[in-house]
Amino acid sequence: MIRLVAVLLVALAHLLRVYNRGLNLLDEGFVLPVAERVLQGQVPYRDFFTQLTPGAFMALAAVFAVTGPSVIVGRWITVLLGLVI
Repeated sequence: MIRLVAVLLVALAHLLRVYNRGLNLLDEGFVLPVAERVLQGQVPYRDFFTQLTPGAFMALAAVFAVTGPSVIVGRWITVLLGLVI
């Protein structure tokens, strides 16, 4: 139990070093437009380049197909996934 707490504290200390300093690769300014491109029928790596795997874009595009593309929907999905995790 003590080892688990120690590992969690070290992980938290590392996270706090990089948190909110522009290291978030899943920034909504990147993910939401790419998800909208996927919704329009474009394919990652064929029609445009991305450094991230396409799963998140395709999942968000599926949500956009139901709700329509929206920054608010993207934020709510992020909040819901965070709560589930």
